[in-house]
Amino acid sequence: LLLALGLAAVPSVAGHALDPGLARVNVAADVLHVAAAAAWVGVLVGLAALPGARLVYSCMVMPALRSI
Repeated sequence: LLLALGLAAVPSVAGHALDPGLARVNVAADVLHVAAAAAWVGVLVGLAALPGARLVYSCMVMPALRSI
């Protein structure tokens, strides 16, 4: 997990988040953004790859979302 978070920081420190004139909070926001996107893609891959994941999603998650 620590290695994954370290890898999530690589695009932030190598990209536009450290441009001159920008606040340093941009780096933290960019790391959180990359980590959240990676988690989202990981869940999508898990739902697509695991045979029972769709059933769990449709039986447990969807009713909870409908009540919101």
